[in-house]
Amino acid sequence: MKQVKNILFTLLLLPFASYAQQGEAKTDFEGWKISDCQTYTLKELTKGANGEMKGAAKGRISESTKTIYIAKQSWLQEIRDTTFNGIAIKQVDIDSNLKMLADEVKNGTAAIYYISPFELKSPMCEMWIFPIDIEKGFMSKAKQEYATTVYRVNFFFNYDPPKYEYRGTDAVILE
Repeated sequence: MKQVKNILFTLLLLPFASYAQQGEAKTDFEGWKISDCQTYTLKELTKGANGEMKGAAKGRISESTKTIYIAKQSWLQEIRDTTFNGIAIKQVDIDSNLKMLADEVKNGTAAIYYISPFELKSPMCEMWIFPIDIEKGFMSKAKQEYATTVYRVNFFFNYDPPKYEYRGTDAVILE
């Protein structure tokens, strides 16, 4: 009788054990280079409310968005100007193009982000996505301000074989 109870108990728990193993990986993304992780993040950002970066896209990326501008940085050398999901990705010097950027953001056709350097930690790695707001005063020049809610994109580095796996995005409120 005890063996029958153990078998029934095991059969009842089997679906839960299977579900727990499926929840380990967030997506099918596997990258071999840091630039693969950066590109994946940008692709997800262009999906707006339907992508993994929906929190960062909320209120910034809509159907009318044509361009996502990324603050030009030396660590984004392998990220080229391209298009994902119908939205152009362009690296730009924000300070030099502030007026043009302010007009596009005001019209709702553009969004602006800063991407941090990729932080290599063992085995978890991360990079940060900072939405940038353009404040245009009545009599003053436009100026850029980082949003107070930023997004940490987490990747797991698998040593054998050596590849990155996406592990989710966390919203962090800066005060």
